[in-house]
Parts: sequence; C-alpha cells; structure tokens
Amino acid sequence: MSFMDTQKKTQHRESKSLRAVYFSPTGSTRKFVRSLCSGLSPTPPVEHDITLPGNREKPIPAFAEDLLVLGFPVYEERVPEHVLRLLETLKGHNTPAVLAAVYGGVGYGVSLHQAREILEKSGFSVKAATAFVAEHSFATDEVPLEAGRPDKEDLKEAEDFGRAIRSHIVSQAVTTTSLPGHLSLQARVLPPGSPRLFAHPPIVIPSGCSGCNTCTHVCPEGAIDPSSYEANDRACTRCFACVKYCPEKARQKKYKKGLLVKNVLRLHARRRKKAELFLL
Repeated sequence: MSFMDTQKKTQHRESKSLRAVYFSPTGSTRKFVRSLCSGLSPTPPVEHDITLPGNREKPIPAFAEDLLVLGFPVYEERVPEHVLRLLETLKGHNTPAVLAAVYGGVGYGVSLHQAREILEKSGFSVKAATAFVAEHSFATDEVPLEAGRPDKEDLKEAEDFGRAIRSHIVSQAVTTTSLPGHLSLQARVLPPGSPRLFAHPPIVIPSGCSGCNTCTHVCPEGAIDPSSYEANDRACTRCFACVKYCPEKARQKKYKKGLLVKNVLRLHARRRKKAELFLL
C-alpha cells in the first residue's frame, strides 16, 4: 500500500513506506531529516545514509509506492556532488518526494531547484521542499555563524513542517508555488571548490591527539591519512566533520585570508536566519 493511499482522510492506518536518503557529514542534516519524518509519519523511516564512502557503494532499491525524503547540506549554494551522482541513480514511479536542504546561514542558492529537476526526470513528484539552517562549517568561537544549530526550536519547527507537508499531500492540493533558483554574486564568481581558497585543511595538534582514528572514520571523503591524521588538501571539502567529532579537540580550523573570511561571516551572522517551507 502506498504512502499516498494510507494518508487519505478516510483511512486510519499509518504509512510504513517512508524512506529517507541523506548526506550528513556533521550530523545536522540527519537531525533535520529525522524530525521532518517524525511529523510526516509516526513510523520511523527506512534510512539510507550515504555520508561515508562505503555507504555510497550500496545500491538503493527503486522507489514505487514510497515517500522519499531527501536531505543534503548545501555546498557553495548547490547540491553536493555526491548527492547529485546519487540522484542520477534513483528510480521512482510517480513517487512523491520531499526535499530538505540544510545551509549554514549564507544561502541555499539553486540547490532545491537542482534536486527537484533531477528527481522529476527520474520519476519522482516533488510535493514539498524545505530549507533549514545549521551551524556553518567555518563557524568558530570567534565567528559563531549560526552556532549551536539545529537547536530544539529548529527541530520542533522541522517536525511541524512535516505535519504541514503531510496535510498538503493528503489534501492533494494544487499550488502555483515555485522554488527559488538564484545564485548570489559570490557563488557565481567563485570557482568550484572555493572553500579551499578560504580555509586550510584541518590542523592537527599532535600533543592532543590520542590516535583514536575517529577523524578517519567520520571523513566523508576518506581524505585523512590514518598514520599522520593529516587531511589531503585536494580531497578535503572543508566540511570539518573531523573537527566536530574529535573527542580530544585535537583538530582545528584555520582560515586563509582570515580578515576577509571573518568579515564576510560576521556580515551573515548579524541576524538569525529562518527555515523556509515550500508546498508544491
């Protein structure tokens, strides 16, 4: 029985066909996706976590009567390459889908537009999209851009969004809402991989490192040498998952062009950004 069928007002059974696919190096996207799913259905979703390289090698079964929730962080106002490659392999059959883009308080650009376009070419029907805000990967104590997010308020709002989306799908309402598809000037002029221009790979503090290998296990790019714990400059995307998860705090962020980076981040940190919901 499909998600659409089980959600009709005349029925009381809950859907068991909710499936979540997400890429979440620092865990923020995973938190938002799970909260969104809690609002969509009391039944936990089947999860496909594609964050680590080994997980991306596992094929994801075709979608037919499921509801897909797709979650991803926004990189340079676009969908990350790993997610784009995955989207090209997903197969649906007029399968309803919900998008969850997570950005660091700067901008989500064309990411929702990109994901919707590819999914709909692959047999999905995007019914809703969300843009959530999480701590920026470059955030530090000195420049705390959206620090501590997602917090309880964010996750409650994500659950509320899930309930609103569920009602929208059940009602089968037709809307004329369009998704944003605009890149900022900064995103248009900078080359791909621009985070590498503004931050070094994570700095290792040898005196604090216990050799636990947590950093190598959480890196979504497999970019960290298991002997030296140094990150390969070209492979590292500057997600700083290794910094976040290091139990000894033996890894640090270091900016290039420090004054420029700090001023730009402070500009965006002047006000708390709000999550957005688009019902389609």
